[in-house]
Amino acid sequence: MKQYPRKYSLQTSLLIFFLNLISAHGGDGQASHLFGDYCYDCHDDLTKKGNLDLMEIFKQVSFDGTLVFENLITGKMPPPEKAQPSPQEKKRMLEWLAACQPDQKPRKFRRISRHEFVYSVNDLLGIRLNLADQIPEDRGTKNFDSDRRIELSKDMIGSYFKATDQMLEFAFPKNGVPNERTWITGKVKDSHSTYNIYHRPYEDGILFSWTRANNGNTYSFFYDHFEPRVSGWYDLTFDTAKVGA
Repeated sequence: MKQYPRKYSLQTSLLIFFLNLISAHGGDGQASHLFGDYCYDCHDDLTKKGNLDLMEIFKQVSFDGTLVFENLITGKMPPPEKAQPSPQEKKRMLEWLAACQPDQKPRKFRRISRHEFVYSVNDLLGIRLNLADQIPEDRGTKNFDSDRRIELSKDMIGSYFKATDQMLEFAFPKNGVPNERTWITGKVKDSHSTYNIYHRPYEDGILFSWTRANNGNTYSFFYDHFEPRVSGWYDLTFDTAKVGA
């Protein structure tokens, strides 16, 4: 039996593969050949670098070429040291992949309301900034504002991005986060002058009681005339102790 060199056997196999590929997917035959020129050295059925066998993938009647498309359009593949397709060749390869991509229907998902969105971003960034009023009111269905049937309009999506940008700017200011500062004040005043008998100095602090009238109203004490030097959110701490019964 006459034996043919492996090189010619491989070329014949690739030719048969391309003919089958064109038959299965139709479209641009030259575009499919370009993958053989630039991709199959590393991603054929023998080499399969990165566990990626393009020959096997392209045999399928319908396949998801998203990964190949993204690597090609971003220039990640082929690697810099390998031969590169020209802009025209790359365009044909991308168009061929797009034409082979199966139709994908929009997947339904449970969306979150504008309030849930703001709370979630606050939790992720460790901030407290309520921008829900800057996002259009959710068009609910039967009193539900997170129904998967609610579609997002272009304007609503834009408002979500705008609110997110503001929250990111708040969490990561352009000029950096100011150094932490601490202010201590010992000033309080009662909410009603007739209850000032419940407020007096005590040791290193202030002693006061939280009173309640017979009508159920409470009369509390609060800090007076304290303005922080820098506007923003603050964590307030109180050193307290119970005195007496």
